[in-house]
Amino acid sequence: MGLRVTHGQLVRWTVRLIVGPGVLGCLLLAYLIDRDELTYTACPGPEKLNVMGTISSATNIFPVGLLWQSIILLTTGVRLFNGLCLYRYMGWRGRCSGYLSYPYMLSLLAYTAECLFLLAIAVIPSNRFLAVHETCFGCFTCCAFLHQLVRLCDFSHAAKFSTEADKASVRLKRICVGASLLLFLTVFSFAVHVCGCYDGAYSLFAVLEYLYVVYGNVYFHAVCLTSMQELCVSRFLSLSRHIVIKDRDLRPAPDESPPPSHVSPIGKLIGLAKGRKSALE
Repeated sequence: MGLRVTHGQLVRWTVRLIVGPGVLGCLLLAYLIDRDELTYTACPGPEKLNVMGTISSATNIFPVGLLWQSIILLTTGVRLFNGLCLYRYMGWRGRCSGYLSYPYMLSLLAYTAECLFLLAIAVIPSNRFLAVHETCFGCFTCCAFLHQLVRLCDFSHAAKFSTEADKASVRLKRICVGASLLLFLTVFSFAVHVCGCYDGAYSLFAVLEYLYVVYGNVYFHAVCLTSMQELCVSRFLSLSRHIVIKDRDLRPAPDESPPPSHVSPIGKLIGLAKGRKSALE
């Protein structure tokens, strides 16, 4: 019979696993086990006062690092699978409506690279390998921003034929604006931390990074996957092959505008001749 888990259920479980045991649980556990390692920074001079650190700093703390990396490995695999299903679903809708397939392929590639760089951020501790962590975070943000732009274009096109896609497009645009603001604040706080090494700057950066990743990335993808009802209620093992999509939801309404009032003289003569012929018959 197979598993009866749907895409929507899988997405909700993934978000809860990342936010609950992942972010909140690992942070609390790391704070209780080794607060100094969690808030340690590479700033020269005396140790700065920080009450919060990034989870990547806790990867050296046992068993927090093992727990966090296991959760990220599990959820990254699920997110890649869901991203493939969304690519197949949106690509099928796009082909039925005459839309090019290149944006969907670009979206899938950017999303895959984004998930892999997020995995690297979770594995590499930022307080020990700052340069590598900075590079991975920069690549992650670039891929995430590119994927969001392409995905917004996809949903904007689908909004012409679907009410669900229209509502999702508006919602995703709001999330994208909020994520851009959070990203700017995150980069600014990180620059303040690296350049000035002020007290609390690292904690501020950590909090903003959590908000950006959870809201601007995880939540954005969750809305993409759960906004389309047909994909949300389908079984996740189907790879969206058995999703029934009605033709009337894919094609625009036919043009019902009246015929032009101007008719050429030749057309009038032809019509008059046909009328006389039918009258004689």
